[in-house]
Amino acid sequence: MEFLDGNGYSRVYAFTVDKTAPAGALTAMANGVTNETVTLVFADEGARGEWYKDGVLVGGYESGEEVTEDGEYRIVLTDRAGNATEYTFTIDTVLPEATLIGVVSGGKTGGSVTLKNPTEQAEVTAYKNGEAFEYAFGDTLTQEGSYRIVLADRAGNATEYAFEIVYAVNAAGTVVILLVVAAIAGGIAVVYLRRKRKAFKTKPKKVA
Repeated sequence: MEFLDGNGYSRVYAFTVDKTAPAGALTAMANGVTNETVTLVFADEGARGEWYKDGVLVGGYESGEEVTEDGEYRIVLTDRAGNATEYTFTIDTVLPEATLIGVVSGGKTGGSVTLKNPTEQAEVTAYKNGEAFEYAFGDTLTQEGSYRIVLADRAGNATEYAFEIVYAVNAAGTVVILLVVAAIAGGIAVVYLRRKRKAFKTKPKKVA
């Protein structure tokens, strides 16, 4: 821009109007969750960055700096014109867990099994003998078979529980079986004793 005074003198002023927000390449989806290391590479070499973890200012952020610890992050990228772009993401490397009742993972049981009380919101995928079936936390499993239940959170962390439910006779059935066995054994003993008595029985002698 050039300005002229009444004497014919001029002065030139040069400046740049920049309303474009600075950009960067984030290795994790913006406003997303990941269980991997995150970096932000500046597209504008003149930009500067600041980053926050769990709402607390960490300090200046350099282009390509690795963010590795679990937490909620915000990186503010500002250019020389004062335009700013904000990137937010969460790093979560903690495995989701739940309480397995009735058996230990990798074990066998003759009773029922329940999975409940997850430590975080997680998607449940369940398999019985290799085939998927619908399962919700708190459901009781009683049918015989090999089971595998997988918990997966939004960050991609996953935990697997595997166990087997084997055929087992309940307490009432056990008592009935024992009584039947005892009855059969008692009957055999009675028959045996009767045969022994018959074998040793002699006819009385006639008296002349």
